[in-house]
Order: sequence, then C-alpha cells, then structure tokens
Amino acid sequence: SQRMAVIGNMHQSVVAGLECIQNNTAKILQDQEKDLMRAFRARLQEVSKDLEVQRSRKGEDSTQLLQRHRRVVSELHEAQELASTFDKKNQQLVAENQKLQEKLQTREDDRQALLRELVLSKKEVARLKAQVKDVGPGAGEPSGEASAADLETTKPMARSISQKQIDQARMQQTRNRQYEAEVQYRETIAKLKRLLEAERRSSQSLRQQQNEMLQARTELEVFLRQCLDDVKCEITRQRLQDSQE
Repeated sequence: SQRMAVIGNMHQSVVAGLECIQNNTAKILQDQEKDLMRAFRARLQEVSKDLEVQRSRKGEDSTQLLQRHRRVVSELHEAQELASTFDKKNQQLVAENQKLQEKLQTREDDRQALLRELVLSKKEVARLKAQVKDVGPGAGEPSGEASAADLETTKPMARSISQKQIDQARMQQTRNRQYEAEVQYRETIAKLKRLLEAERRSSQSLRQQQNEMLQARTELEVFLRQCLDDVKCEITRQRLQDSQE
C-alpha cells in the first residue's frame, strides 16, 4: 500500500507538472501572437500615413510616386502573407497542444481505471487470505444438518481414505489458494509498474513536443520581425532619398 501511494503521488505530480506546462505554453503563445499582430497593424498604419504624406507633396513626379507606392504595397503584401503563414502555423500548434491535452486526459482515465482494478484485486486477495485462515484443523468437521448428511454419505468412503490423506489434501488446497493469491497480487503490481513506466515515457514525449512547439514559434517570430524591420528600413531609405532630392 505504501508503494502504491508513492506511485500514485509520483503520477499526480507528473500530471500536475504537464498541466502547468501546457497552460503556461498556451498563455505565452496567445500573448506573443497578440503582440505581433499589434505591432504589425501599427506598422501598416505608419506605412499608410507615409504614403499619404508622399502623395500630398507638391512637385513630386507622379510616375516615381506610383512606382514607390507599388513597391511598398508589394512589400506589405509579402509581410501579410508571412503573417498569414504565421497564423496558420499558430493554429496548427494550438491543435497539437489540444491533442496532447486529450492524450493526457486519456492517460488519467486509464490510471483511474487501473487504480479501481487494484482496489478490487486487493479486496480479492484479502478475501482469499481470510478463506485460507478459515481452513484449519476443524475445517472438515461436520456442522448442522447438511454436514451430518454429508458425513452419512461419505461413511462408505471413509474406510478407504486415511486421515493423513485428508490432511494432506487440505494442506495442498491451502497452499494452492495462497499461491494463487500471491500470483494475482504480483501480476497486479507488475501491471502497475508497466503502466507507470509507460506514463513516464509519455510524459517525456509530451514535454519534448511542447519544447519543439515553442522553438518553432520563436523561429517564426524572429523571421516575421526581421521582415517588418526590412520594410521599415526600406521606408527610411526612401525618405532619405526624397530629402536629398
């Protein structure tokens, strides 16, 4: 029972740790997505304002302005495509995270079912041990009308069966029951150990997948920020050229 309590506590701590990691990961992903989309919208507004300012300038050649506008719009479209790709990747990561949570819940259900089975097995072992204790020197004594009837029936056979043979049969039956109870208990313990090891491996796999998801998210963020910086540098360069002209 102490060993099972330790196993149960270890499993609960692993499950709690995974749930905490999943919740923190989901919150971090949502916050980062909001920050990126907010920065992207702000950049779009700045570019639109710059275009409006450039259009309002007097004496600027309309052909150059149109080319400049097309170039900036093209860069914005590329940034929008990157943002769309990033959003799809984020949705994929969220779906994978949901699948991991469902797997974790399935593991928890299996663990509960196995614990219930263990409780039933312990009760069965206790019942068998109680039966074994009840089997003693007086176990074969007749009691009541049914025992008396059985005694009358077995009188002809009693002449050919010695008391020693009867005692040996009783002892063999007792040993068989004890052995069956011990085997059943050992099988239950072995099954629990296999389940715990499988859950440990599954927990490690879940953690590794979550780390890979976070790594992929970080790489996408860096790439998108770099694209936005490139757009900003291009706009700054165009402003410098306009001021020099």
